[in-house]
Amino acid sequence: MAVPALLLMEEQSAYRSASASDGRTLYALIIGIIGLLIPAVLIGFLAHYNARNTGHPAVLWRASEITAVAGLFTSIVGTLVGAFLGVQVGAAGKDFVEKTASQAIQNAEELKREVQKLREELASNKPS
Repeated sequence: MAVPALLLMEEQSAYRSASASDGRTLYALIIGIIGLLIPAVLIGFLAHYNARNTGHPAVLWRASEITAVAGLFTSIVGTLVGAFLGVQVGAAGKDFVEKTASQAIQNAEELKREVQKLREELASNKPS
């Protein structure tokens, strides 16, 4: 009977589509991490710049100024990265659902054909 083969095909198809969406999500995550590292580098640079130039009071950044710049930059980058990741995850989920639905329709059609064959066999073997 073809039902166990259909179930195996469905599991393999779900695995393939999940690994494809994982690849897309991985790239989005890498971009997100890079985007969130940029404010960290900015804060580190400003703190290092402050530590090197302690003898020049005119060029020093106060802690409140560093916090303000870092907060502005982090909020902008965080919003963009969050939106990008949200779109990527949503698209990956949509692709997975569409592939799963397509596979379910194919399985249903195959089962329908199998049931029709069995009905025809029973009808032909039935004594009149």
